[in-house]
Amino acid sequence: MSNKFFAFKDSRAVNICNLDSDSLEQFNFIFSELRFVTSMTIVGDVLDVECRRRRSRIGVIRFNLQARVQLNNLLLPDLFYRPLVSTSSHLIVHCSLFGEDLVVRRVSGEFLTSLSMDNLIAVVGEFVVYTRSPDTHNIQIWTSRKPDDGPTTLNLGPEECDQTKMISGLLLVLKYQNCFKVVDIEKAKILYTIAFQNFNSEMAPYFCVNQYYYVIIGKGPFEGVSRCWFQIYHKQNYLAVFDFKDIPRSSIL
Repeated sequence: MSNKFFAFKDSRAVNICNLDSDSLEQFNFIFSELRFVTSMTIVGDVLDVECRRRRSRIGVIRFNLQARVQLNNLLLPDLFYRPLVSTSSHLIVHCSLFGEDLVVRRVSGEFLTSLSMDNLIAVVGEFVVYTRSPDTHNIQIWTSRKPDDGPTTLNLGPEECDQTKMISGLLLVLKYQNCFKVVDIEKAKILYTIAFQNFNSEMAPYFCVNQYYYVIIGKGPFEGVSRCWFQIYHKQNYLAVFDFKDIPRSSIL
């Protein structure tokens, strides 16, 4: 689901509901052969459908939901069983087995490069973000804008990252035990680090994040956080909200 479309499937078609229309208009894309859909992702007006095809081969079919036309129908080579497949508006990345190199292609299917990686963090726009052993405290940022160049390495410091989340404008949020960091992927730069000075180490805080806000709940209060919008004390817990809207950001890809 996106802000404009909701997609659901049956055995022979992908059905789309237009959430912008008052009548919730529906339309569909019918498969030419029976396929088992394993995942669907909507990026802007483009629907990416990952499915199993002949002899369990993996394919990616892309549809333009605004124009209601099929864009690409790719059969990814040598992908059997349950591979790693991730897509963006510009790229399709995949690998067959754990420990193998990550293959990067344009959405047209053109091969760009292969990357040695330990953990894939994000595929967004023209960028692939990942870590590789043994430097798991660094992130690697590769871009299809310069496909022949190697990745840019960004040192994140000695702490162990708990979770990651991409938000609008090519910003990556990294959650740590007692802080979070915001990284500009396009500039390969840490914009700032927010530390929780009065953090209760006996209990890890709960957090959620979207393109506008970072919300964290813990035993707080969270002191010394200059970008904190407000804090609420409720039932022995503190809720802190951090506002991203004033951060200069790149155009959304």
